[in-house]
Amino acid sequence: LWLSREWTPDLADPAPLPGFVLTIGMNPSGAGGDHDDLTVRKDQVWTRRWGFCRLVKGNVGTYCATQPSDVPLDEAAAVHPNNEPILLGLARRAALVVVSTGKPPPALVAPAERLFAAMRERGITTHCFGRTADGWPKHSSRLAYATPLEVFGP
Repeated sequence: LWLSREWTPDLADPAPLPGFVLTIGMNPSGAGGDHDDLTVRKDQVWTRRWGFCRLVKGNVGTYCATQPSDVPLDEAAAVHPNNEPILLGLARRAALVVVSTGKPPPALVAPAERLFAAMRERGITTHCFGRTADGWPKHSSRLAYATPLEVFGP
């Protein structure tokens, strides 16, 4: 339901910040335990630029698909029942939480709204790389590394 990447800092860099960055996307695609996809690679670069040495990646949906149109229409098939509690637990412990779902497919709209509301209710501040025209947090994979973070939730 989530993956983690950790690395040793470059000795020429300042000491890394404690903790980890949690990025929350829409749904998993090609990344796994020993393989990074474009999104995970980009999230690692941002995490390094922010001064951290650990990235944890989660997603609103848990169904693996490279295209949003491939995500099942049935929410129960698209989202593992333990996903939200796991993401909330990770978010409580993260030093920085970045949401980058893009506009989710139909089955993931309600789970995304519930997750974002649950984080707000718990006082978890979330950030994003800007918003889509529909108000969703922009997806990180197609943005320039110079894209600034902004507060998404409280």
